[in-house]
Amino acid sequence: MGLDRTAPVGSETRHFRFTDRKPISNYPALNGIRFVLSAGIPWMTLSTKQGRGHSMACWQRLRERTQTGVWPMFFCLLLS
Repeated sequence: MGLDRTAPVGSETRHFRFTDRKPISNYPALNGIRFVLSAGIPWMTLSTKQGRGHSMACWQRLRERTQTGVWPMFFCLLLS
């Protein structure tokens, strides 16, 4: 399974209060989410180094995608 399947998973939206900040792309967010869930570390200890997104950005991306049903569908794809 290639990462090209994850590209259309969602749009990158900007927060209304921080319009000057650029949103992180899907790949660093997915990389950060995967690392936190696999390593079992707290969200706040996630480092932006090594190609991972900011901890709160990754957590919010996971929360938004879970609420819309995208993450459970993606998780099933990973398990199959």
